[in-house]
Amino acid sequence: MFTQYEGKWNEEINVCGIPFKVFRNKETELIDMIEMPNHHGSEIPFTGKCEALFFLGMSVTQWYCSDWWGKKEVEYNHSERVFVGSRMAHGKVVYTDNSEDYFELIFGVNCWSYKLFCKPNEKEKWPWGAPYDEPFKSDPAAKALLDASLKLMENPSDDYEMGNKWIFGLRTNPKKTVHHLKFCHFKIKNERIFISGITGVNAGETLDPAWKTMCQQDFISRSWFNDADRLMHRLYTFADCIPDRVPLEEIEDFDAPDIRFAGSSSASIYTNVYRKNIMDMAKNKISEDGSMHTSSLNTYNFGDYYGMGTFKAAESYYYELVSRDVGRTLTELVNVGYTDRQKKSMELLEKYLYEYLGDTCPVPHWRRVANRKPNEYGMGVGEDAWENDGHGSLMMFIYSMYNKGVLGVDWINEHKKMLIDAGEYVMWQLENPEKSHYDKVLYSYSEASDMCYGGYDLFSNILVAAGLDGFARMMDAAGDRDIAERFKKGSEMIRLGVDQVFTMKHPRYGEIFVDAFNGLWTYDYKRFCDTFMHSDLDGYDMASDKPQLYEKLVRTFEAQVDEGYYNPFSGGQMGYGQGYLTVAAIMLDRYDEFTDCMDAIAGECYHAYDHNYIVPEGVIHHGSGRYWFRQHDLGNGVQQAETVKCTRLLLGIDDVNYKRGIRLIPRLPLNWSSMDAKDFPVRTVDGVKKIAFRYERVTELPDYCTVFACDESDAYAATWSEDMDVSYIRMGPFATEDVEVTGGTIQKVEKLGDWWFAQIVPC
Repeated sequence: MFTQYEGKWNEEINVCGIPFKVFRNKETELIDMIEMPNHHGSEIPFTGKCEALFFLGMSVTQWYCSDWWGKKEVEYNHSERVFVGSRMAHGKVVYTDNSEDYFELIFGVNCWSYKLFCKPNEKEKWPWGAPYDEPFKSDPAAKALLDASLKLMENPSDDYEMGNKWIFGLRTNPKKTVHHLKFCHFKIKNERIFISGITGVNAGETLDPAWKTMCQQDFISRSWFNDADRLMHRLYTFADCIPDRVPLEEIEDFDAPDIRFAGSSSASIYTNVYRKNIMDMAKNKISEDGSMHTSSLNTYNFGDYYGMGTFKAAESYYYELVSRDVGRTLTELVNVGYTDRQKKSMELLEKYLYEYLGDTCPVPHWRRVANRKPNEYGMGVGEDAWENDGHGSLMMFIYSMYNKGVLGVDWINEHKKMLIDAGEYVMWQLENPEKSHYDKVLYSYSEASDMCYGGYDLFSNILVAAGLDGFARMMDAAGDRDIAERFKKGSEMIRLGVDQVFTMKHPRYGEIFVDAFNGLWTYDYKRFCDTFMHSDLDGYDMASDKPQLYEKLVRTFEAQVDEGYYNPFSGGQMGYGQGYLTVAAIMLDRYDEFTDCMDAIAGECYHAYDHNYIVPEGVIHHGSGRYWFRQHDLGNGVQQAETVKCTRLLLGIDDVNYKRGIRLIPRLPLNWSSMDAKDFPVRTVDGVKKIAFRYERVTELPDYCTVFACDESDAYAATWSEDMDVSYIRMGPFATEDVEVTGGTIQKVEKLGDWWFAQIVPC
């Protein structure tokens, strides 16, 4: 009844009533795949007249269906990205008369991922944390879509393995004699297909109606497409399927500032992104006892860093205190008024400053993972050394607690040793170059450079210089002028080195910032680090505060677009990519760009079915840009914090330097109509107040607004609480400089990029 492939074999097995000859490797005790050469013209001998051929295995061979962080996306290399419908290979059944039947191996149709989707029975330890089998495990409707799309028979036995999990059946011409088979793997995809056995049902025999089969015509007419398309729309987010408007997400015990955006699909979606994530951060990233977490406890993991859009419940990085992530998360929470738990966290930060010190860096400092022992994960010297950006991130969090009035001078004096030691860690590097490798700029063991062997990078230097500057201000407030001056000079010394090491003369844009490209992060957006730090240290109006630095960063942005990698959909990392780019575009008043970026953020956080709105660690885009799926964990520290930070930068209620009065620097995306905030905490000279603020694009002067500004084509109205002492509001963007104002006096009208803005002192 059956004809079988007569290659190397040592075992006969029966799967779904079909016999196969396979080769079991004695060393691994696992079924091996058939040797299939990967070049055109390779032949697999198989002779006989058959009603159908059956292929055993039918899994992609590797453990990845998407690319880990790196530079492949920058180079537009999507060879590791596998989606339902991706053509992995094509095959030919060649007959003795030199005719053929053509077929394809299509992911999600007649091949699938064993290593991501199944709970493996293999004895080896599988590093990918399988199974990622949701939503199919708990959603019967989703499972029905998968079953319809997969034209495979599945091994029902509990002791399955990769070599005998699925069967693909191909109907052939029983009147012709098969001479050989050919498989040609597409070189544009790195994955190959695991086929362990081939069996043919002899001509004239009856095929079991329970057997799933396809034929050449199915691939010509793409009869598989509709089922696969339905599965794709269940797993992925499609740009053209994002709704025009979504209802407000009601959250139990919501106690964050009520901030809402309107006017477009992305505005309503991003409102929910803010609401869901700020509450997730407040409740799950810091416990009542002050314990800090990089990830949420009850989160979901989408295939680690190599997934395919499926997921499982997972703890991810909940028990790790990654300094860079935690510092950024807690800073954003402080800015919207969450402070009680953070006060408790200070004791733990003081503990971790002195704990787990290694031999490489003997002075107190916060390590990359502050609560992990040196070399606990065996990553070499980097685990035993120092990460300046992580340390600086925690310094900036502590400074924000002081700057927002949560920590006063008394607290500084009570914890002065801890604060000085944290600052002296930076000074030790400056004063001990033979040990720290300091050479004009600091050397860091960081994801921004090289975690194992270290390197020089702009990002780490800017961040730790900002932290040292913040600590200098705290020491000055506490009356310790000598330490304040020492830290200030240290910060300036690093900044001087940055200007010497991390700048270049661009042939079209002049002096711009550059950064090392040897880090773990995919993009080059970390060279805009000054925009990130200025918004936390000095305020939201960088064009007025530091015009020369602002212009240099504008030139850097233009160069990035021109000769570097720029894509408004940069969600391969939602923080280091999408977040950093969007924050930079907002702070540099690149309205066209940050409008596109906010559309991207909303889309990348949206999913019609599963765990909507929580920021993923990353998203994997199809090369067309039409659809994408989420990667790794939801609610991951930096990724979530940078996405949420866009809320306060767009809103623009600037109390960073509260002694000069409140500045309002609203930045309304071009396709949004309004921004509205209630109960937003602001530090003033009289203490912390909660205020309301609304900024909207209008067609005429409303009777309720505080300040109104217009030119011949655009008009804006701003309204805020009467007790808010506003030093000035910047309104725009306008197409012309001919701006008229009601309710205030124009100080200046300036052009930033392609737009005009009016700086107005309210009456």
